[in-house]
Amino acid sequence: MAQNNLPLNQFSQLVQLGRALESPNLISNSNSITYENPTSAKDLLSAISSSIEEELWNELNETTSIGIMVDESTDISTESHIILYVKYCLRGLIKVKYLKLLHLNGKDAETIFLAIFSLFESKDGASVMLGRNNGVATKLANKNPYLFVSHCIAHSNSEKRVETLRNFQSILDHPILKIKNIFEIRWLSWYEAVKSMCLSIEPLLDTILEITTTLSFQKQQSMFNLYSKLCNWKVLAFLHFLYKN
Repeated sequence: MAQNNLPLNQFSQLVQLGRALESPNLISNSNSITYENPTSAKDLLSAISSSIEEELWNELNETTSIGIMVDESTDISTESHIILYVKYCLRGLIKVKYLKLLHLNGKDAETIFLAIFSLFESKDGASVMLGRNNGVATKLANKNPYLFVSHCIAHSNSEKRVETLRNFQSILDHPILKIKNIFEIRWLSWYEAVKSMCLSIEPLLDTILEITTTLSFQKQQSMFNLYSKLCNWKVLAFLHFLYKN
């Protein structure tokens, strides 16, 4: 169900299909407890998740060192979370696995640090993320002097590009706006993304030309193609049509 992104309310239909196909190891339909409901499906998923997590922690206990990859995100209900992946070597094999999705009560470095540290302590064994004095990485390094910290290259480049865009917005006396992402599940994000494009089109074009000089030849061609498309009057007219309507 997870691989096909199916909701739990379809679990009972899958069980019934399994019985019709005479799949082995399914509880008989004559049994008083059939587990044909979303609640049972949730309990089964929880049991499977706990089993996988326990197996992963057992592997981590066998390793001499591990790497932690952390990223912060906000879901559609505006609740903050951090997702953790671990990278480790076990019996000569390098493995990268999902570890945990942790709920956060805040976005400050102290909250993120406590969430990560508490997770590992319980098992016995961004600028906020890498702040020089009070960042999450610094706080973790204070607990573990052997910790090696590296910043996400994609986020590093992104921050430089955002700074370049803001500089051009300031020089051209445009409002300081971010170029927004579009989320399929948030219809308002479409309007906000188009609005930012329309109000920042000149600084955005200048930013594209500026960062193009730092790219490889192949990426330069892609950026020039993007620049040309954004300069097309039909594209600009369509964007402003969407923004005004």
